[in-house]
Parts: sequence; structure tokens; C-alpha cells
Amino acid sequence: SYAVDCAIVDRSGKMIVVEPAEYAKFEGSDISSQEQMVRLRKTKKPVLSNVIRTVEGFDAVDLEHPVLSQGRFAGSVSVLFRPEKLFSHVLVSAMEGVPVEAFVMQKDGRVIYEQDREEIGRMIFEDPMYKPFPQLIAVMTIASKQPQGAGSYDFKQTGTEKMVKKDAHWTTVGLHGTEWRLVVMHVRAGHAVPAGASVHADALRILAESSEMKKACSRQEDTKVREILKKFYSEHYGLYSIQWLDSRGVNRCGYPEENSLINIDMKIFKSDSAKPMLDALEGRNERSFDCPLVEGKTGTFLMVPVHEGGEYLGMIYTITIKE
Repeated sequence: SYAVDCAIVDRSGKMIVVEPAEYAKFEGSDISSQEQMVRLRKTKKPVLSNVIRTVEGFDAVDLEHPVLSQGRFAGSVSVLFRPEKLFSHVLVSAMEGVPVEAFVMQKDGRVIYEQDREEIGRMIFEDPMYKPFPQLIAVMTIASKQPQGAGSYDFKQTGTEKMVKKDAHWTTVGLHGTEWRLVVMHVRAGHAVPAGASVHADALRILAESSEMKKACSRQEDTKVREILKKFYSEHYGLYSIQWLDSRGVNRCGYPEENSLINIDMKIFKSDSAKPMLDALEGRNERSFDCPLVEGKTGTFLMVPVHEGGEYLGMIYTITIKE
């Protein structure tokens, strides 16, 4: 679904067959001067380009495999694809329900995938959009030179003008010698809970006993539960998040969403917090513990059971950041 067209290219670098039919008008186009074609003829091995401006008139990535006849170079076969569609296909489902964001960058700083489509194609080291964020430029400069690493920078929270601190970790993905940096970010945890703020524990117990919460959980009304959790979060300073883990071990929802797991089965989710959370769920009693978070830092979990009559509805729990 992310492929645009396929071509047969002769030994001189001319596309002699292009499919689908809507791109057949580009048959005869000479692509021999493109960097990946020069590399292909030199090595006679498969190549992957960075994003290029194609003769078809759009930005895409070219994957070329050589065609050899009795060991001699006879041409190549090509597929053009849009990397933003490829990574969207892979990353959106992989990150579903997990409080992280991701983008993919060429080593020259070009953004080839971002959840915010407005940023796709921009050059981080040159675009005026990024000039006000020198920390971001500095971290991505390091990322362009090192295949793996981590760093922090200030940037706008997705969808808002609010400035937040983001922690980024990157690794390298690619093919046939072409490298891209896959960067995963998370908004850094908020301030430590001030002295005396632990009174939210009593409020959480009251919430677990409220008919509104019991009814919403019993009916599995995730939207209503989220509204209730959002209200609780707004009324209690210092919380990192408040969430609902249902009786089956599925973390259904939470607030704020960027600090919560959404519809994640904790029985298969690999994290340090999964086992103590499931132990608390199975025990059906209030429990508190400290545990590293997926996104970094250590959180203090307070888990309180929710019962409606004889039905066990799981746990609502808060996380505060432990300094």
C-alpha cells in the first residue's frame, strides 16, 4: 500500500517499463544520474536511496535491485515508495496505547516521517520552524552522527503551543547501507509531588467507592471513566496520571493520555510495572509500590480496587513521580 510505482530500468539507466499504467508516460526517462543508480552500477548490489525528487514529480524513496545476465549487469528493477506511508503503517499500530511519539530522520536532518504531517519533509538543521529550539537541533546533530543515543530538549507539546521537556531515544534503521534514525520521544514527567499532596490517596479511595465510577466501570464506558479521571486529575496537584486497570488485566484508559496506557493488556505488555500491577489486581486489595516507568523516571503507584456489588471491576490507580 505504500508503493507508488515499479519500473524496469535498462543498463543505461532508462526506465523502459513503468507500472501502474498512470505512470507509463514516464517510460524512457533517464535516471542514470541519481545517486542510488550510480551506486547500483558501481557495486552491482541492491541499493536504497534517501528521499529524492523523482522524475514522476514527487518525493519518494527508490529501492533498486540489479538484474544480472551471466554475471553481467543488464539493468535493474525498481520500486518507489513513500516512507511516511511505510512508517505510518508500521509505527502507528506499534505505539497504539503507549505514551510515546516517534519520527524518522535522514542523517542530513530531513524529517521523513512524523505524526504531525506538517513536519514531513522539513530540514531540522535549516528550517526556520526549528530555529527557536537550539536544544532540539543540538540533540539531532548528535543523532545524525551516532547510530544510537539519547538526549533531551524543549519543544511544543503535540497539538498545543505549550512548551514541554521531551526525552528522546534513537536507534538506526535502514537497508543496503542507507541509514535513517528512528527517534522515540516522551514528554518528561512533571514536578515532584509537594509535601502534603498525598491527601489525594484518601480522595482516590472515595472515588473508588463512588456510584458514578462504579457505574461507568461496570458498563465499560471508557469515555465516561476518562471524564471522571480527568476531573480527579485537575483537582489534585502533582499527579503524573490516574488510570483504570480492568479486572481482566487490560489498562483501559487514563488521564492525561500522553502519560497513560490505552487498551494495553498488561499480561503481555513487557514493562517493569506489569508484574506488580497484576499482583495487586489479583490480590484485590489496595497496594502501593515504586517502579520504573516505560518512559523513564520512577513512579509511585497507588492502586485501589473498585467493586460494584459482588462484581470486581479492577483497579483505579495514580502515579506520582519519585525524585
